[in-house]
Amino acid sequence: MSVLPSYQQNKQTITFAFPTPIQLTVISPAIIRVFIDRGESGQSYAIEGDKTVTTDFQVKDAGDHYTIQTAALSVNLDADQHIDVFDKNGNALITDYRGPREHLKGVDKVHKRLVEAEGHSVTQAPTKSDKGYYEIIKSLSPDEYIYGLGDKTGYLNKRGFAYDNWNVDNPAPQLEILPNIYKSKT
Repeated sequence: MSVLPSYQQNKQTITFAFPTPIQLTVISPAIIRVFIDRGESGQSYAIEGDKTVTTDFQVKDAGDHYTIQTAALSVNLDADQHIDVFDKNGNALITDYRGPREHLKGVDKVHKRLVEAEGHSVTQAPTKSDKGYYEIIKSLSPDEYIYGLGDKTGYLNKRGFAYDNWNVDNPAPQLEILPNIYKSKT
């Protein structure tokens, strides 16, 4: 079993001393921002404007994980950097997946060719060879679906597929074989 890291608290930000530190900032009782510094400024594009309000919260050491508790949320962070979020009644809102990776199953040859033409793989996980690579794997219940992810071609429900979320401004014709359509390169 991994050992919980130490942490420091500065006002409403708790910094956990992992090799790459994780910061949890209590923005409000219902918003807790997760930040891992990967060489960026730290500005969140998910929250427009400054929503920070003085919020009562507690950081508890539960032995195998820390819990950050507000009036509306409970966030658990364990030594393996899994982050699970629960509402005030203990209902899971979003949890990290801890089981073995399961690749897409039951795809016939025609659909497999379509999936691969879109730039996806039904048999391999994404490669971790890029030094900036990281992945977040969340749990889903059997009746949950994933929609969105920007300008991605193919099926509307993106559950069961792997996607690169890098950006490119490619002036070439936008054919079905491209996994990304138009994005700005960073």
